[in-house]
Amino acid sequence: MDGSFERRLHFPEQGGEEVEVWESDQGYAAPARHVCFDVEAVLRAARYYAERGGFDPHFTWYEGV
Repeated sequence: MDGSFERRLHFPEQGGEEVEVWESDQGYAAPARHVCFDVEAVLRAARYYAERGGFDPHFTWYEGV
């Protein structure tokens, strides 16, 4: 994964309010700045990774540890 333990799409303008991504089982919430609300962009990022094995440079990525 390009040397990163964790990488997320990063939209700082969306702020830090928690967004419920899913609610079943244990559920998962993330800060809005790490949630992409544009399905086409998500698919583009996933397609890029599947085809090239890396992260689409057209997006801003947050690298966590």
